[in-house]
Amino acid sequence: MQPLTASGYVVVGVIILSIVSLAVGSGHTSFSQHGRLKSMLSSAAQVCAQASQDRNPMVAALHANEGSARAQAARQLAGDDTIRRKCGLEVGEIIEACAVQQRKALKRLKRQAPKIALSGDLAYYA
Repeated sequence: MQPLTASGYVVVGVIILSIVSLAVGSGHTSFSQHGRLKSMLSSAAQVCAQASQDRNPMVAALHANEGSARAQAARQLAGDDTIRRKCGLEVGEIIEACAVQQRKALKRLKRQAPKIALSGDLAYYA
């Protein structure tokens, strides 16, 4: 085999390996993001569900707020369409469920501890 032919094969091989490496690397990153988004949203839903089980209304409001914040962070990182396409989940539904739990917790707080409950304009949202 001629040295020029051998070096040509090496260059072609390196180019092919570079293209394959780029294709595999980008797919792996996408799968990694998919896993992170799904775990982030599942933890948001789990914390929001935990809010409905809390006996203390302050802690329930805190859990609902935390679940909503996690879901909103995922929404800002990837967007609704990407999450719907990759994870099959609706971020808006999780956020709305957390908001409902937070309103319920604030109403319970108002009944159980009227001295520390929200008053004025903020009470309108509860």
